[in-house]
Amino acid sequence: MNKMRRIIAISLCSMLLTALRATAPGVVFAESASVRIPENATAKSYGGGWECNQGYREADGACVAIKVPENAHLDYSGNDWECNRPYRKRRDKCVRS
Repeated sequence: MNKMRRIIAISLCSMLLTALRATAPGVVFAESASVRIPENATAKSYGGGWECNQGYREADGACVAIKVPENAHLDYSGNDWECNRPYRKRRDKCVRS
């Protein structure tokens, strides 16, 4: 009986190791996949891909500087701009309210 338990345990361990080997290459290749990161961008810390740094926005696969008009500043996210008080956004400039 003891010998039978040992054979079963060895078989289960072998199957487990085989299953782990079969799935491990996919995990390794997923982590090492090469992604071209444009200038003024940073690789995402989770998931895949990249995102533009503050002060830049994505346009056609690149990061372009955000043009902040007169009487405006970057917003809290750094991905857009908003008008200083008492100005209001009208198209791509700030006009006095």
